[in-house]
Amino acid sequence: MDIPVDSPLAYIGFLLLMVGGFMVLAGLDVITVQQVSVQKGTRTWVIGLVFAVVGLVLLVPELIPARETSPADTVTETAPTPQADPTDAQTTEVAELSADWRSATFAVPGGSLWTKPGDGIYTATGAVDTFAWSDETIDGDLEFLVDVSSTSRTGGANIVIYGDGKGFSPGCLIFCVANDYQWIMKDSVYNTGTYLGETSAMSIDFGEQAKAHTIGVRIAGPMAVLSVDGTDVVSARLDDGLARTGKIGLYKHSGNPDVTFSNAHVRTAVGSE
Repeated sequence: MDIPVDSPLAYIGFLLLMVGGFMVLAGLDVITVQQVSVQKGTRTWVIGLVFAVVGLVLLVPELIPARETSPADTVTETAPTPQADPTDAQTTEVAELSADWRSATFAVPGGSLWTKPGDGIYTATGAVDTFAWSDETIDGDLEFLVDVSSTSRTGGANIVIYGDGKGFSPGCLIFCVANDYQWIMKDSVYNTGTYLGETSAMSIDFGEQAKAHTIGVRIAGPMAVLSVDGTDVVSARLDDGLARTGKIGLYKHSGNPDVTFSNAHVRTAVGSE
């Protein structure tokens, strides 16, 4: 006999249905099989009915074919279109940075706070705030890289962008890197300054022998990014009214150990060199 089922559960269901049907009929004394002794009565046909119901439950999924999916039933989920953030429109106005890096040179103040151990190397010492300002005035977007080392593992480095060549000034940006904390500020590192972004995700040992860490600053459109050794660590969105013109400053905080800046390079927006 060809049984139109494939799964094991369907076979069991078919057998239960057959046995249950036989027991119902035998219990009701509808049929009699001489070779099989089946007690007639309510108990037999009730048990048979249970077997038959269970068998049908197991057979039904196999006997009813799955409905074919029509094109009208197919729903294509489309990712929602993100709503435009008005502030993101500014990112389209980022100036193209020149592919050509050029050395950045700095004028160190007189006195004993700064020394120049070699060409393009600037070391700041002492326990007072001090700046060395770039010979060049920068206009617009830029990227700046400088290697930093210290005599102490708890050293730190600070870069001022768009400075006035004298000290902290309204609109200048300060990129600060300590051994256990990195942050970006505006206007000043003191009470009149504003934190734009900060993190403690990266630990830096400035005192590693014969190793300098590369501090990077990138300003493009509305965003400013601080990086350490090629890894972006802090970013901040800038005010629309930022002047974006001024000098680059190497800044040593009065509380920081001696720090040496070297191999400074800058590239600016195409057409502003």
